[in-house]
Amino acid sequence: MRAPRPAALNLLALEIREGHLRLLITGPPGTRGRLKRSTDLLAWEPLAANGVSDLAGGQSVMEVPVGGTGAGFFRFVLVP
Repeated sequence: MRAPRPAALNLLALEIREGHLRLLITGPPGTRGRLKRSTDLLAWEPLAANGVSDLAGGQSVMEVPVGGTGAGFFRFVLVP
């Protein structure tokens, strides 16, 4: 017998407008996590001071400033 699979989290880039990247994060309602960014996939930094987002209603749209920093990678890390 297999254990149930956890519900998927998805991170989707919506658009870049006026110096901001809009990201859509979807997952189970009430999921809590922290959005992080990396330029090299080795070192990750949280993007907000408090850092924790709640997927109320199963989704959250976040705006991330972009500029002359070059390429970036994003991940949403679960927190209790």
